[in-house]
Amino acid sequence: MELLNATQDDVLRQMHEEAVNLFSRVADLRHFDVAKRPAADVCVTLKMFCVYAERLSGSNATRVTLADATERAEF
Repeated sequence: MELLNATQDDVLRQMHEEAVNLFSRVADLRHFDVAKRPAADVCVTLKMFCVYAERLSGSNATRVTLADATERAEF
């Protein structure tokens, strides 16, 4: 039973971290990183949108241009 409670607590903590560490601007993510110095196991989500994607010739690579989610209305 103790293991079940510990697992549930970990899942709730992860859900809280994911909800708290949601960014829609790169500048906000950089500020969070500098100010908080998060541990390696901290999850962050950066909400972006794709402006342009292209397949690079001569390789199996793809170049993707992203922009802050808040700038979407400007395009």
